[in-house]
Amino acid sequence: MKQMIQFTKIRLPVVLIFLIAAHFTLLHANPNVITSFPDGFETDDTAKDATCFNLNAITFQMHNFHKKNDADWVSFYASQSLEAVEIKIYDPGEKCDTVITLYNTDGTTVLRESRHAMSNGTHLMSWRPDSDGLFYVKITNKHQFDNNSDSYDGTNTTYKLWIYSPAAVINGRFDGIITHGDTDRPVKGVLVSTLASETVTDSDGYYYVGSPAGTIGVKAEKPGYHDFHTTIEMGENQRMQLDISLQPEISCQSSYEIVQWGERGVDSYYCVDICDPDGNVYPGLVGVACGECLNTWSPKHYVNIILGVPDNALSGLRFMWKIWSRSGYGGEGFEGTITVP
Repeated sequence: MKQMIQFTKIRLPVVLIFLIAAHFTLLHANPNVITSFPDGFETDDTAKDATCFNLNAITFQMHNFHKKNDADWVSFYASQSLEAVEIKIYDPGEKCDTVITLYNTDGTTVLRESRHAMSNGTHLMSWRPDSDGLFYVKITNKHQFDNNSDSYDGTNTTYKLWIYSPAAVINGRFDGIITHGDTDRPVKGVLVSTLASETVTDSDGYYYVGSPAGTIGVKAEKPGYHDFHTTIEMGENQRMQLDISLQPEISCQSSYEIVQWGERGVDSYYCVDICDPDGNVYPGLVGVACGECLNTWSPKHYVNIILGVPDNALSGLRFMWKIWSRSGYGGEGFEGTITVP
């Protein structure tokens, strides 16, 4: 007589099925896999809920930004005897562009922030503790703040996190953002060099340069700007932030015959407004001159030719000119005051 084997269907609760699936996916996480569910460390959206990372750990934590405005908080203990602590993010998903913010032991005081990853997506912050204690790190995703906010679905946002104290002595690195001296806007294409290395700034004005320990001479240069020179003391294993303000060779000249201004950040298209002495734009005198690579304008030509008014009819009149750009430069503009002779 044949033995009959009967298989019984097992009905698992929906919640249990979800947890099993989530756990399995975490073990086999891949930046190219859609992972819109919370990672295994949620809820960790505030300092008080931070996950503790052991500096002696030999492996990474896998995280992801599963929802808009998601933040991952991690804490770690460090002592001032350490030469350095490094916070490293690597293997990010295609929609993961991290911002690392390091906080003091109170969880609210910012010690430093880094917003720029390397070209391969690796993001590294190095810091030397000046006291013993439990410190905090918040990691957010720049992609979460896209203007088209409805498009954020939390997919392909995984990243690996590792916090450790380097054991070997390696070359240091300095990095920062280079901005225009008049506008504080980032300047692209600035050559930053030392005797050992050189690089150029990206569209955000960001750069980084590897450097040996010692006294290092740094130069930043770009046509249209005055060269910048400085000297830094680079320690072993050190990461140093060096932000630079470049002064344009021609900042501005202002007279009734002609006004002229230098490049404003990455902009090349400008418009001129005419304002009262308090900077308020006169009605109808917005954008009296506009153009690509426009950097000069003549008030005299405007009064005599465009308006058809002789100088003596406006003698003694004071007004202000202001520039702005449709490609982003704006705010209060760059201003100069003119008096009709």
